[in-house]
Amino acid sequence: MQRDFTANVPNRLWVTDLTVIATEEGPLWLSAIRDAFSRRVVAWETSARADADLVLTTLEYALASREVAPGELIHHADHGCQYTSVKLTTRLVRAGIQASMGSVGDSFEVSRRRESHPPLLSEPCVNLATHTAPIVEPVGSAPCFQ
Repeated sequence: MQRDFTANVPNRLWVTDLTVIATEEGPLWLSAIRDAFSRRVVAWETSARADADLVLTTLEYALASREVAPGELIHHADHGCQYTSVKLTTRLVRAGIQASMGSVGDSFEVSRRRESHPPLLSEPCVNLATHTAPIVEPVGSAPCFQ
């Protein structure tokens, strides 16, 4: 991707990330996929665990909500174990989606990705009202859970 997180048309580049939200009941993980063209959230899901199932479910919601032609979409993520899992990579291959990952430890790449994928909690489309615990604050990034 050469650090270019833009797209000229919808459904050519999706950027995805995990965010942990501290609540009084414990951590709540938010997985979201954003279309680089519109910078809008395509799909999101929350879970008590930051695992491959969470990011896979988010991808399934995204695919169900958009018409994606095989071979035309790039799915960009970091090197987290959720995104390198066999479950997710197999699903990407079956859907004809090219996986893309940034350089390990590249702070410039992370900064550019976050510019195109700003914090999602400010988005009106992310309604966490169904989660009963009050949100304390967003913290950190996702560790690997097996």
